Amino acid sequence: MKTILLVVLSVSILNNVNAQATVKGVDTLNSGKPTSLLIAGHRGGYDTSLPENSFALFDSTISRVCNLPVALEFDIRESASGNLFLMHDPEVDRTTGGHGLVSALTDSLIGTLSLKDRNDSLTRHKVPSFTELLRRYRDRNVILMLDVKGDIYSRVFEQVKLFGMEDRCIILTFNLKDLKMARDLTTEMRISALVTSEEMWELVKSACIPPSRLIAYITNQTPENVVHLIRKEKTLVMTDMNETTTNRNKPFEPEYYTEILKIMQPDILITDYPVFVSQHFFGK
Repeated sequence: MKTILLVVLSVSILNNVNAQATVKGVDTLNSGKPTSLLIAGHRGGYDTSLPENSFALFDSTISRVCNLPVALEFDIRESASGNLFLMHDPEVDRTTGGHGLVSALTDSLIGTLSLKDRNDSLTRHKVPSFTELLRRYRDRNVILMLDVKGDIYSRVFEQVKLFGMEDRCIILTFNLKDLKMARDLTTEMRISALVTSEEMWELVKSACIPPSRLIAYITNQTPENVVHLIRKEKTLVMTDMNETTTNRNKPFEPEYYTEILKIMQPDILITDYPVFVSQHFFGK
């Protein structure tokens, strides 16, 4: 990964409903380990025996990480009935025992589907609805990271507002249209914007989102000078390890995560292995 030298910045991030659950930005110690870092489990994390985007996996991650709050990243799609469910793919085929597009299936049919684990075996776990998720984690020490699939932002925001969880959520956006849509729909929720070039950063800034609510999603393609510009605006920085793609479905060596923090100094680290990474940085 391209070396990026950043200025150390300590910032406040993401208040839980519980006042004691305030998370701070990264403080890099001599050892290279953070004193505070928000770790996000991609689709809840990677566990061969538990389905992605499932309550079973979310609960397992929450109970096993060494530092709370933890963030849960998940995907949201709309059914043919107009309700919201957690599903990464457009189709249910890969992750359930069913077939077809989520958008073509009714709630009653989706409710009968059993989720598959990472070994492609059917489990007793069902496809969660977004409403069920908000109700389940309303009073838990977690941050919700929402990857909205399709033109359903208004529906998603309505549900979040209904449960009073705007300050507990991060909405992911990957283009200027969705960024502006998210901006217009909420005055409290944190909004993440992909930034891989100076041009993209200028477009993100043109959306006029307060730095306190903006998160810059950087990659190894983001130039050093751009990250410096982001930091000057006192904007939080997030990056993704993406181990299932970049490291053949297994975690990196512990030292690699330490090196990433030294190089990129993210405030939020998305990983397929949140428990493993948490144990490395926060375990005793």
